[in-house]
Amino acid sequence: MVIRLTVGAQIGGALRYNEQKVVQKQAHVLSATGFANNDLAEKNRAYATSVLECQARKNANIKKPTLHFSLSLHPSEQVSDEKFKVMAHQFMAEMGYQNQPYVVYRHHDTAHPHIHIVTTCVNETGNKINDSHIKRRTNSVRQKLELRFGLIKAQGRGKKKIAQQAQTIAQQQAQTLNPERLQKTGGFEKKDQLEAILRQTFQQATFNSLDEYRALLKKQHVRTVLHQSTVAGKTIRGISYQFTDETGKPETPRIKASEIGAWATWKEIEKQFGQSGQPKEQSQPNQLNAEQYKALASILSELVREYKKEQRIYYESALIEGFPTSVMRDRLWVLTKESLIEQQVSEAVKRFEEYKRAQLAEIIRKEQVSFIRTMETYAKIAGEIQGSSQDKHNFFTALSVTLTADGLLSSPTNRHLVYQIEPALYDRIKTDEGADLKIPKIYSRGERAVMLLSESGKAFRESYYDVRSEHLEGILTSDRMSAIHAQLNANYVARLAIDGPVTGVDLIRYYYQRGILIDAQPTVTDKAEKTSAYRIRYKDAPAQAAVEPSRSFEKQIQHLNLTHWHNGLSTEAGRYMVALAQLIDQTRDTNGISTDLTYLRERIQQRDPALAKLSYDDLVSELEKRSLNGNGWIKQLDQETKQEPGAYMNESAINAQLVDIRAADVLGYEQTGKFKHVGRGIKKRSKGREL
Repeated sequence: MVIRLTVGAQIGGALRYNEQKVVQKQAHVLSATGFANNDLAEKNRAYATSVLECQARKNANIKKPTLHFSLSLHPSEQVSDEKFKVMAHQFMAEMGYQNQPYVVYRHHDTAHPHIHIVTTCVNETGNKINDSHIKRRTNSVRQKLELRFGLIKAQGRGKKKIAQQAQTIAQQQAQTLNPERLQKTGGFEKKDQLEAILRQTFQQATFNSLDEYRALLKKQHVRTVLHQSTVAGKTIRGISYQFTDETGKPETPRIKASEIGAWATWKEIEKQFGQSGQPKEQSQPNQLNAEQYKALASILSELVREYKKEQRIYYESALIEGFPTSVMRDRLWVLTKESLIEQQVSEAVKRFEEYKRAQLAEIIRKEQVSFIRTMETYAKIAGEIQGSSQDKHNFFTALSVTLTADGLLSSPTNRHLVYQIEPALYDRIKTDEGADLKIPKIYSRGERAVMLLSESGKAFRESYYDVRSEHLEGILTSDRMSAIHAQLNANYVARLAIDGPVTGVDLIRYYYQRGILIDAQPTVTDKAEKTSAYRIRYKDAPAQAAVEPSRSFEKQIQHLNLTHWHNGLSTEAGRYMVALAQLIDQTRDTNGISTDLTYLRERIQQRDPALAKLSYDDLVSELEKRSLNGNGWIKQLDQETKQEPGAYMNESAINAQLVDIRAADVLGYEQTGKFKHVGRGIKKRSKGREL
């Protein structure tokens, strides 16, 4: 027996190698041990990968947590699957890994009967299992296994033969584990690799017949299989591809040309050389030099980002797998048709697509790591929800992930992403722990970011512009929610201070329209301690989340009728005014019309059709006026709409102090060049003047 150990950083790579052998019918799974669901681990590589990677990440200090053992026997030894299975378990127990989750594969692609075992060196508690003198221990375990199972003893055949056998097996395994070979056999994404080879052949090679085309591919270890049949008197032709080894022996199942793309079919291949045997212009060499392609690649990168945003494609891998070749070609042609010809545009798009596809495997790996980390946090939050099991299931649905009855989370838009919830945690998630909760249909991107960052204790940039706090209330614990409110409110007030106007009346209206409440603080007797007499907060934030106002706003507060102010914000018109003002602000940031803004306006017009002709800014002003009149309904009677000036200000401030403050503000800010006008207040003058 010869035992080899390979350590690595990526558990998924080791499992992917073995699973590819299974697909190629050169191996099969013997057993999976130590998983919450061993049967699922045997059948589902994604589940096994998720569990092993989750355990490996419990110790970030270990850079290479993957253990990949291979146990190879002499070609003359015939061992049953059951015996190999027992042998594998005995080996793991002797090495100290009996409590680890691991998967055992039996390979039959060489003359040497052998098995592969994939596991991690990190245990359930996050500690590394002792691997001191592992080579010496492996040799000792090998001797025990040879005695116990009656195997040919390696030491009894001489050192030279041992070395020869080890070298032979090492060469075979190095050959099968070689990245280039993995690339050819589909160890990563065989269709993508095949497509890259075919595109490169079309672009760089010249061939005048189908035989020449097949010969070119044969040199790259790709076999072409032609199919022709007659159906209802009509001839149907097809072509498929498969990777081979150095001897020409097929190593992968056949892949139909139609699965690669219409351009790879028999009919399209013939267009590359023409029926007369003369090559066409498509076989021309590259028409773009390195500098030209670099400039075009930069433009294409931006176009791809825009397309991804337009189509709401979240995952980069999904974009690459369904790369919008024709769309990119059309958009690039519109931008460059005065300086490039169509062939150059097509070449740039083709080369850029090949570049992106070459990155696909690494992009998928990064997305898998990110997905697992994200799902770990969401699963922990779900376990803390005091609601029914259906509420917790709806929680994951609102996060746009699918939860199976076995506790497996997956992305409905990315087939590569899957995460297995730990059994103990999933038991809590399945348990009813309280009354039904109101779960939204979907969480916004801002709400997801807040949940994730609050778990790690990191600060976030989101505010009440991005998060509806009622979507998180009841889902998160009170301590977690208090911290979130404090950060959301601080961010919201800070944004208003930056974006708001500086003059008195305009500033007051700006804060009112955006739902700011003002809390009076207890009188401070210690004159040495300079603190504000007020705190401000968004209307949905608790009092403990309030913060000090900016100095420009604080000096206006003493002129306000706070009771009328607070009552106005709680009315129907007040609530709609705040929501409308926030959406208008967000739309200005994105330079576009929001579907939410359109929907909200329609809701307002249903309540009062007379408001349909107003602009968005005028509509906010009208709702502001109505929130302070009568009962504050959106639709009001004529007698209710008679508003006195400054309804949320004290009478004395209307005729005297606020006018003086406003004039002083204008003069002072004009002289310093810092005047900033927002809304419908007075306009900036070119020069200051004496008052």
